[in-house]
Amino acid sequence: MGTNSTTDKSMADGQGPLVKLERRRAERVQDAVGLKIIRLQDQPAAGDAEQGGGAEPEGQAVPTHKISLSSVGLAFAHDVLMQPGELITVEITLFPSVHIVRADARIVAANDAPEIADGDKPTYRIAFETIDSSDRDFIEEHIKKLSRHRLSIET
Repeated sequence: MGTNSTTDKSMADGQGPLVKLERRRAERVQDAVGLKIIRLQDQPAAGDAEQGGGAEPEGQAVPTHKISLSSVGLAFAHDVLMQPGELITVEITLFPSVHIVRADARIVAANDAPEIADGDKPTYRIAFETIDSSDRDFIEEHIKKLSRHRLSIET
């Protein structure tokens, strides 16, 4: 499996025309997902062994966040303060499939996502920097299914 990396400077800094173009072209849906944010500073250094037994369960078994999702990124509210430009890793559990998508992403904007506001928590928009192409395809199919389902309910 290959990865699809978007490392162009104009996408990475969140200010260039590619981010705006991608955001307009990518279909977006509101969804409830399991979301785990791993900040670079919270990741163990290479070679550091984790203490304790057992592996941490992958993903969340129940939705934890309301998000705005597209195949190029997402918007979410989170109680931890982060800065635009910060690189994070996200694990997104999509329902009902309980499929876990993992991607490296860059925070491109803070506090400009009112559609997913959650009380006083800051909101963020992130752009995927590195995501497996099969995970991106899965997100696109998930969005299509969700859109079709919502459309059938409305009619």
